[in-house]
Amino acid sequence: MSPRANKNKSRTTSRNVAARLRHERTSREWTYAALKSQMAAAGCDIAVSSLNKIERDDPPRNVTVDELFAFARVFDLGVEEMATAPSDDESLVIAKKISTYVQAVDEVVAGRRRALEVQASLAAHAEGATRATIDESVECWHRDQWEEYPERTRTGLKAFLSGITTSSPFDEEISGQAKRIRGRENLLEREDDPA
Repeated sequence: MSPRANKNKSRTTSRNVAARLRHERTSREWTYAALKSQMAAAGCDIAVSSLNKIERDDPPRNVTVDELFAFARVFDLGVEEMATAPSDDESLVIAKKISTYVQAVDEVVAGRRRALEVQASLAAHAEGATRATIDESVECWHRDQWEEYPERTRTGLKAFLSGITTSSPFDEEISGQAKRIRGRENLLEREDDPA
């Protein structure tokens, strides 16, 4: 006679995986669709409805071994940790959010640094070019990119390449994006403030 499966233990493990999944997904601010694409990249196709059932059904939908290993890879956790309920320790949650924020800032800084390097190279190549050559080059670029960049970018790019100004025409775009990000951060801080 084979041993009977311990249903309570199985249910507890399923609940732990569901809680861990919800915790890891929401701490990264991923939608179900974003997690689905991360899982596909890890070699495990899973439907959005299945992710929802794992997180929200009572009892949660059981997770296959392949799914468990893929979740662990996607969240950079060990399989044992993936099957363990997350700690309610708020400092760990905040530490993860700080880590995600610092990583995003590092990416922005690296991107800005790269943009400045390319800007200097572009300015060096445009030095001494005639106004007609610059206008033609910008118009050629803008025909390919017209939907993505507004007219003021094209005008600013021409001025920059002509040596009239040393600021990048993208500075205004980057500044606007930074303001929107800071606005979202302020909104999140207000939502988190218990007062």
